Amino acid sequence: MRGQKQSLVVVPALAAVERSDGQVLITKKFVEGMTFYAEAWDGPVTALMAVVEKPTDNLDGVAVDPASLPFKLTLMRTIDPASVTKHLAGAGVVLGGPFWWLRDLSALCAEVNVPSVYNTEYSLTTRLQIVFANNANPVRLLRRSLWEVNEELGHYRPELGLADGVQCNGTPTFEAYRGLTPEPLLYFDTRVPDAELASDEQLGRANARRRQRKPLRLAFSGRLNATKGAGDLVKVAAELDRRRVPFQMDIYGGGALEGFLRSEVQRRGLPERVALKGVVDFHSQLMPILRDQIDLFVCCHPQGDPSCTYLETMSAGVPIVGYANEAFAGLVRQQPVGWTAPLSNPGRLADEIARLHADREALVAGAVAALDLARQHSFERTFRRRIDHLAAIAARGRRPRTPRAPKDGLPRISRSSPSSSRWAAAPTALARWS
Repeated sequence: MRGQKQSLVVVPALAAVERSDGQVLITKKFVEGMTFYAEAWDGPVTALMAVVEKPTDNLDGVAVDPASLPFKLTLMRTIDPASVTKHLAGAGVVLGGPFWWLRDLSALCAEVNVPSVYNTEYSLTTRLQIVFANNANPVRLLRRSLWEVNEELGHYRPELGLADGVQCNGTPTFEAYRGLTPEPLLYFDTRVPDAELASDEQLGRANARRRQRKPLRLAFSGRLNATKGAGDLVKVAAELDRRRVPFQMDIYGGGALEGFLRSEVQRRGLPERVALKGVVDFHSQLMPILRDQIDLFVCCHPQGDPSCTYLETMSAGVPIVGYANEAFAGLVRQQPVGWTAPLSNPGRLADEIARLHADREALVAGAVAALDLARQHSFERTFRRRIDHLAAIAARGRRPRTPRAPKDGLPRISRSSPSSSRWAAAPTALARWS
C-alpha cells in the first residue's frame, strides 16, 4: 500500500439492533468475517451499519459490546448522502452494496476519490425467485417483481459500472456482473476454518458407513421458511417412503414453517422417519453431526441464494442433492459435489436419492469431491483471496470510471447525482425488508 496504512470500510447489507443495555445485536457470521478482516488487513477496519428496531430471522444473532470488537463499529441512525460520505472520506477502499436502501454508494465514493468494491450475492433471477416464494397475492407479486427489475436496470448495474471492482459470492452474480467492472472476483462464502474441515480419516470412516447400504441418513439445516424451500422437505420424505427407500431425515433449524412441518410429519405418517431437531450450535454440534452421522444433505432451495450452507456442508465431507437453482447448479459445474433435480419437484429429488441409495460408490465419490472443493475454499483461504483483491485495488487507487454498457445487451440507464429524496425513508424501509 502506498504511504500510510489505509483503512478498509465495510458497508454490509445487514443491519444492527441497538439494545437498551448498550450492546448491539448483529449476526455471528458477520462478526467472524469482520474479525478476520481486522486481523489480516494492514490498517484500521470499520463496519458501517444501519440501525433498525427489530432483528431479522437469521438464526445466529449475537449481542456484542461494540467496545470489545477488534474492528470499529459505526452505526448509522440517519441514512443520507452527507452523513454516509463523511464516513467514507479518507478510506483506502470501501466494500459494500449494491443494496436498494444505500443507493449511489460507488458515486458517493467517487465524490471523495475513494475506490469502491461491490459485494454481490443475489442475481436478478434469484431475487425474483425469492419474491415468488414469499408472495401469493398476485398484485403484490407483480409490484415487487417490477420493483426488482427496476432496481437491477436503474441502480445495480449503473452502480457496478462506476465501481472499481466486484466480489461475487457464487457463480450467478459472477456471470451476470463480471463484465461491468475492471476487477471481478469469484468466491464461495463459508465460515468453516481449516481446523474444522473433515480429515481424511474422518471421511474414510464416513464413506465406509455409506458403503454398508444401511438406511440413508439425510439432513437439512437452515431457516425453515419458504425462501429456503423448507416446505418441500416432508414432501421429499413422503416420496421416498412411497418408493420404499430406507432413510432417516433430520431437520435442523427454526422458522415460520416449523409448526407446519411438524403437522405434516404427523399427517403423512412419518414420525419414525423424519425428526425436527431445532436450532443447534453450528460449530460444536451441527458440524460434528454432519461429519460423523449424515450420508447426504437434502437442499430444497427454490432460488439461487449462494448460501453458506453449501460449502459448510461440504466441509464436513457430505455431498448434497438439491434443486437446480443457479447457485447450486453453478457449484456442481465447478466440481461433481452433488446432484440436482428440477426446481420445486420433490418427486424428482426423491428419484435422485433413491438412485444414490442403490449406487453407494457414486455417493462416496460425491463426498470426496465435496470435501476437496471445501478445502479449496475454506474460511481462511476465501477471506485471504478477498483481502488480497481489496488490497490491490486500494494500492492502485480509484480509477476514473464512467458507466459501461452491460455485455448482455441490457440498456444502460442514465443516472443522476445522489438525491437525498431517495434516502429519506431508508431506515424504516430497511426494517421492513430485512
